[in-house]
Amino acid sequence: MAARDRFRRVDTLVNNAGVFIGERFTDYTAEQYRQITRTNLDGFFHTTQAALPLMVAQGSGHILQIVTTLAEHANVEFPSVLASLTKGGLAAATRSLAIEYAARGVRANAVSP
Repeated sequence: MAARDRFRRVDTLVNNAGVFIGERFTDYTAEQYRQITRTNLDGFFHTTQAALPLMVAQGSGHILQIVTTLAEHANVEFPSVLASLTKGGLAAATRSLAIEYAARGVRANAVSP
């Protein structure tokens, strides 16, 4: 991992990448679905999976997910099924990461700007 090679450790990972496409659920295209899931989910998966072993090895670290309030509070003015699916899923995954890695010194939190 380039960050480890340059800085010798990874203290914080911020999963900030995200795609939001506001469409009615039946209007989403297969390509929009792939674009959203590739960015919102695959990005989280690959970067977090790469950073976690480094954080565990050093005994500390912090993983921060940027999610959306739309997953908890749907709004008719902002159709957001795929944002809710992906970012809501990341919020749930973050809770699981927090429990799984707390004893190894790694914190995981999600924020909804």
